[in-house]
Amino acid sequence: MASVYANSYLTISAASCEGSAQGFVKAHADSDQLQCELSAITGAPGHFVHIRPHEAVKPRTFLTQRAWAFQERLLSPRVLHFTSHDMVFECDTRTFYEGGPESHRSSLAFADKRLVYESAHLQPSGKYARIQLYDKWLRIVEEYSGKQLSFETDRFPALSGIAVLWQKQIGDEYVAGLWKEDMVAGLLWACFDTALREKPPVYVAPSWSWASAPGEVAFHRTPRHYMSLEILHVETKLSTSNRFGEISSACLTVRGPLKTFPSHHLGYADSSGRNHTVDYTWPPPSEVQLAISPLTQRDVKMSVMFDRPGFAQSDSIIENFWCLACTSNQSIDSAEFQQRSSRWCEPVSYDLVNRSHNAHGLVLERCDAEMAVYRRVGVFQIEDVSWMMADWHHLGFEDSTLTIV
Repeated sequence: MASVYANSYLTISAASCEGSAQGFVKAHADSDQLQCELSAITGAPGHFVHIRPHEAVKPRTFLTQRAWAFQERLLSPRVLHFTSHDMVFECDTRTFYEGGPESHRSSLAFADKRLVYESAHLQPSGKYARIQLYDKWLRIVEEYSGKQLSFETDRFPALSGIAVLWQKQIGDEYVAGLWKEDMVAGLLWACFDTALREKPPVYVAPSWSWASAPGEVAFHRTPRHYMSLEILHVETKLSTSNRFGEISSACLTVRGPLKTFPSHHLGYADSSGRNHTVDYTWPPPSEVQLAISPLTQRDVKMSVMFDRPGFAQSDSIIENFWCLACTSNQSIDSAEFQQRSSRWCEPVSYDLVNRSHNAHGLVLERCDAEMAVYRRVGVFQIEDVSWMMADWHHLGFEDSTLTIV
């Protein structure tokens, strides 16, 4: 089906319809506006120029919130949208609004339409071009992750057509919605949605994949050469013959700095129940010898953002969580610290307006101690990373090999 849309001449989008039983080529009651005759058109008897007031009502665009329609729109060379108020035409280079360029400022965002077209014209042979392709993929995932599905098991299939195009461009291995050579960048996502989806009753994706998130995600924008997590092995088991479609299981084996924390160390939580602060001293007071100066101790402040609320509730049976560092570099951390708002410790570093964050690593829950198997439950960031704290990943973190499912 993806090739049908990609090779079409024009795709008609019934954007205002909630279902297939509704018609869309008609005037809707809420769009009936008084039109005024302005002047006759010279050389065209009986034809006049009309004006109408600016649309104050936000057009209904239900279809743009659907995941399958998102892929179909991006693959189609040209799309004509019928909204509840007017028509919008978009192609791979331009967008035209019947009601004027301001009419859909708050209801439709068409910048993502260009991502597939722009990527198709990149030459992936150069390192910078490959990074651009990986970045554009993450941007597509950010837009797609908040879209709605009738069946959550379609989370990968509904994006498989675009994934096929990307694979032809970069020649990389596709693994649970991410690319193997860009795996670390793909792991550093955070979920910002306040209206979270219910956890599906069936398996959709591993905990480390954005597809397991309960809502819209955003990725960390740290340059890739500052990402230090070592990917040792990644494996997926497909549910169908489509290697870009549903999966039944997946695991990721990595090596990196790991530290454990008791759950009771979680401090302040915001109204969402997902953002917490954690304070710890390293070395712990019990391990500091009297002959050692107190200046050798460091007070570390950390913010944790869980993927779902309730992890740190008082009745939770989870006693510990683990932090796996994925980035560690003094120059990038110091630069981020200079630009970071001092309000981060509230914690509000996860920008809910611009959907951006600066995660230093993953928060994990241990599933099997003997086999060192974990699952992702969130992300963390070390606060106040100045030159004195640039080696934070050595303060109690130990290099470990583990598997994340």
